[in-house]
Amino acid sequence: SNTLTQYNSYGAIGQHTAKFNWLKSKFLIGGAYDFTPAKTKAYKTNILYTNGVYKLTSEEPNNFSTNTETDVQSLGIYAQYDFEPFENLRLQVGLRQDIFTIDYENFLETNDKLKVGKKEYKQLTPKIGATYKINNVNGFYANYSQGFTPPPVSYIFAKRTWFDPAIPGQPNFLYDLDAARFHNAEVGGWLGLFDNKLKLDFSLYQLLGKNEVVSVIQPDGNAQNE
Repeated sequence: SNTLTQYNSYGAIGQHTAKFNWLKSKFLIGGAYDFTPAKTKAYKTNILYTNGVYKLTSEEPNNFSTNTETDVQSLGIYAQYDFEPFENLRLQVGLRQDIFTIDYENFLETNDKLKVGKKEYKQLTPKIGATYKINNVNGFYANYSQGFTPPPVSYIFAKRTWFDPAIPGQPNFLYDLDAARFHNAEVGGWLGLFDNKLKLDFSLYQLLGKNEVVSVIQPDGNAQNE
């Protein structure tokens, strides 16, 4: 088949920063919005294989094997505050709220439960950090932040092949796929040694991901994402 994916993205970003003399602080607030409508179509093509060579013999542009439309909206609102409670120590705290919405329609599907779908993900993620400057050439820092990533659209709106009898009312789409959430912790610093003739930067970090999608063999023998 011949597949064509067409999409356009429309977005806007706004941000404002204010500085204050109190604790040498800085406050930042902002937001970002993105709207991406996408269409995916695939129609039948006929291929002839002769003596190790594939040759396109004909196309059937009105015989669709795929005809879907997906509207993806993403909204993120964030705020961050930096300040110095003590000399040479700077702290940073922040929050971000994300809302990710997907509207899906399959124009070839005759089953109303599989023809149209909608899924929304919401996530509040924090961020904290500290930087301590010993002098002009030595210092340390520590950060902790969280992030999240929704599953791919094709995973969410895949047709469920296995319905767990222990979970009543499971939807036909894989709406139970959670967004992956990540926890990142980092410590590090910079040093100037031998009268600053040798400069050393170092860091140690750990990134943990949860709810990442994996393919699991179900009791009926077929694989399904979880």
